[in-house]
Amino acid sequence: MADKFTPGPWVAESTVNRGCAIIASKEIDRISNPSRGIVAWAEQSVGQTNAQVKANARLIAAAPELVAALRECADELDDVDFCGARPTAYSAVIYRARALLARIDKDAA
Repeated sequence: MADKFTPGPWVAESTVNRGCAIIASKEIDRISNPSRGIVAWAEQSVGQTNAQVKANARLIAAAPELVAALRECADELDDVDFCGARPTAYSAVIYRARALLARIDKDAA
């Protein structure tokens, strides 16, 4: 399934004006030259430090890679041969991963 969001890589630009831009860039080393634009903004709210804003921005910037890794993990767990019965913990993890991926893939209403 093709992702509906702007493809990665995304990178977190340095903090400017109490926030941090998350940029879709074809060239990960050239974040000051966004080739595909800003996809999100991590705003600094009351009580947040610059470090928290930057950490939030890095988490958001990692989203495309996290989605890909989650899909891969769920697929790999689905393919594991448990000699008959899959342990309940694995089923629960796969279910949560698939439910999260469904939320991400859902069409906007």
